Amino acid sequence: MKKLLAVLLALGLLVAFTGFASAADFKVSGYYFIEGRYVDANSLAKDAADEAGPSNAFYWQKFRINPVLQVADGLKLTIRIDAHTGLWNGSYVSPLPGYSNTNHQNLRWRRTYIDAKLPYGLAVRAGYTQGGTFGTWWCDGAYDEARIYLFAKMGPGTLLGLTAKTTEGDYGTDMADQDNDKYAIGYLGKIENIEFGILHYYLRYNKTVTDAAGTYNRYWHAPMAYMKGTFGPLYLEAEVNYYFGKDKEYFDSPGSTDIDRGGWSAYVNGKFNMGPAAVGVQLGWLQGDDPDTTDKNEAGYGGERCDQQGTSTANCDYDPCLILFNSDYNDTIGNMGTYATTSGSISNAWLAQVYGEFSPMEKLQLFASFTWAKADEKPRVGGKDFVSDDYGYEFDITATYKIYDNLDYMVGFGYFVAGDYYKGTSDSHEIENNYVVLNRLTLNF
Repeated sequence: MKKLLAVLLALGLLVAFTGFASAADFKVSGYYFIEGRYVDANSLAKDAADEAGPSNAFYWQKFRINPVLQVADGLKLTIRIDAHTGLWNGSYVSPLPGYSNTNHQNLRWRRTYIDAKLPYGLAVRAGYTQGGTFGTWWCDGAYDEARIYLFAKMGPGTLLGLTAKTTEGDYGTDMADQDNDKYAIGYLGKIENIEFGILHYYLRYNKTVTDAAGTYNRYWHAPMAYMKGTFGPLYLEAEVNYYFGKDKEYFDSPGSTDIDRGGWSAYVNGKFNMGPAAVGVQLGWLQGDDPDTTDKNEAGYGGERCDQQGTSTANCDYDPCLILFNSDYNDTIGNMGTYATTSGSISNAWLAQVYGEFSPMEKLQLFASFTWAKADEKPRVGGKDFVSDDYGYEFDITATYKIYDNLDYMVGFGYFVAGDYYKGTSDSHEIENNYVVLNRLTLNF
């Protein structure tokens, strides 16, 4: 009799669930792009045997879908899947880092999370969701992370709190309190034409680490704030972040010196709109680590992209140029330089850019920019300082034509004049400039 009741209960739940799901609203969005790219000299090293330097010419693509199941009013399930992402390689797509598996089937299920509205203006989000983004696009680097958010309506905005699990270190072991976790509290609001937000992160790296000096833990605080505003034809956005705490806090290690942390980053971008045209200026600064202060790391990190190691978990989505500090460039080509390198994540830098946009016809958008960058601190390697802090400058131009409302075709050219930073620690190293030519077909749905 008990087995019969159990079977009937299971059947009843199945019927109820399928009936409920069939009435749900199911939507899918996403994009698919194909890009051809030619890179002239990523190494920047001038080789007497090959004055042109190594080059790269290839096609690559990315496919992303975002299904959303609206189960009920105020309750939804969101999913993100990346598939068939990487280099064109004959009969299959050759996966980029993070998408690899043994049979090249290239499927990456990135996110699954629930959004639920609760009584009294409360809401919750729970599951594998997006991390690494806050405020402006300054130094954001979206990644996937297990998080729980709680939202509460308050005044002109929303109070939020979150906890995130970066590493589970206790499960299946006899260890206690060896997890790596994040906690944050913040407020996001909007008053008339001004959007703003503040957020304070506490990053608790509780898993012990051992080096030659002893055993240590790590923890950091990361307060940050941003604003976005429209003032007639002027659009203005800005963000500031500070990162402080302990990179290394030794215990049971007499004589070991702790390594403190304290670094700033800041960004401002202003754009003046003039009908079919616009001009703008942006400035960015990420503090670099002073090599003369061995007991403190002054490197700044922008936005909410930091992980428990105090670094980015993904390439920075802030792409000011087509070459320098560009995440797509770095994902497909790798770090730029030989004697000294830069990656797709901006760090230790001052950056200034002027740019302009113009739409000569309804479906055509032109964009051009000039960018200059230098290191905030000259690195020191093997006791030798770099010969220069000059990254160089870059000129970029793109043209985007809207073939359909959901289909764009873009062509672009970027030319990077390499500064002496890329000579590393020796002025005798010869370097050369770099350029990229690309075209991209993008379907948005």
